[in-house]
Formats: sequence, C-alpha cells, structure tokens
Amino acid sequence: MPLYGQNAPEGNGLIEAFGAILTNHFADYYNRISYETYSALRQIGIPEEDSKEMFIQAGHICAFNTFGRIMSSPEWYKIIAPMCSSREDWLHAMVAVINVLGWGVYRIEKIIIEQEFVVRVYNSYEGVGYRRMYPATEDRNISFLAMGATLGLVHLLWKVDIRDKPALTQEFYVQQFNNPDKSYHVEQTHAIAAGDEYDRLVVSR
Repeated sequence: MPLYGQNAPEGNGLIEAFGAILTNHFADYYNRISYETYSALRQIGIPEEDSKEMFIQAGHICAFNTFGRIMSSPEWYKIIAPMCSSREDWLHAMVAVINVLGWGVYRIEKIIIEQEFVVRVYNSYEGVGYRRMYPATEDRNISFLAMGATLGLVHLLWKVDIRDKPALTQEFYVQQFNNPDKSYHVEQTHAIAAGDEYDRLVVSR
C-alpha cells in the first residue's frame, strides 16, 4: 500500500490510509518531546504516576483513533478480516500491521482471552532512542506510547468489540473505551532503556 504523503499541489503531505491520518517523522523527534517533557513535569513536582499517565494516555488515544480506524476500514475488511475467525486472530493481524509502522518489531508472547496479553517489542524506537539520548535507567515503565498503544489494542477487542463497528466518536471514547469500569492495566516488565534485550508489555485485569 502507498504509505506515504502526497506532495503539493495535488496533495497536502498527509498519509491517508486505513481510514486514518498517519505521520512519518524521525522517531527521536517524538522521543525528545516525550522524555524532556516528562522530566520537566517531574522536576516541578508532578507525581511520577501522573506524569507517566499523561503519555501512556496519549498512546491509548492513538490506539483508539489509529488502530480503531484501521480495523474499521474497507482495506482491513478486504485484505485482512477474511483471514480472521476470532479475536485472537484480530490481535495477531493488528500486530502484523503495527510491524510495518516503524515502531519496532512486535512479537506476541501470550494471549489468554480477556485475561492477559503479553507482547515483546524488539528494537523499540522508544527504548533505542532513550538509550541513545540518555544514560540507562532502572525505570522499566518507560516506553509510554507502546504501553498505551498495547493497552488500547486490548481495549478495542476485549473491553469494547471493534468487530461490532461502533462509531469511534469522542463520546464513545469517554463513555465506553476509556471508562475505568472493566478496564485493563498495562505494565512494562522489561525495557531496552534499562538494558534489557527487548521491551515487554503485559496487559491484564
């Protein structure tokens, strides 16, 4: 698929695919914004949990808008959905799509339906970027976008069911997708930023 922006005067430079608007930029551009802002928040006294939640939530919103629209798109239903017969298949298929976005190499370690979803991310752009820009950290909950995106993927299939084709409105996001009732929790147990071989994300009840 032509995953690149159309040049002016015919196009506006945006990447329009799968019913979503995508961007293409240097990974460390986003990393620098995230980690410098996170550091600044901590320095002015914002609690660690709250500071992290802002960035994890950004990944969660990204999953809703990007993954949700990908899995609702005509392209998905034409190319990918015919190969899927279960929600587990949809998880595997969406991870395959994520692997063409340049975020790293995602590998599913475990699926226990509606209970636990475990993913390893090799060459994570957040982990590799952090190690390139900063000293190694002991903090393993540091790949904020990957944490939020993985949590969002689980919410799209286990909390709500994207296969029912709900309207992905702001109201639906607040009332259903991001409602704390029956939500899941994400934890990062391994981090390239902390010297591990991969990032490892566990989404569970």
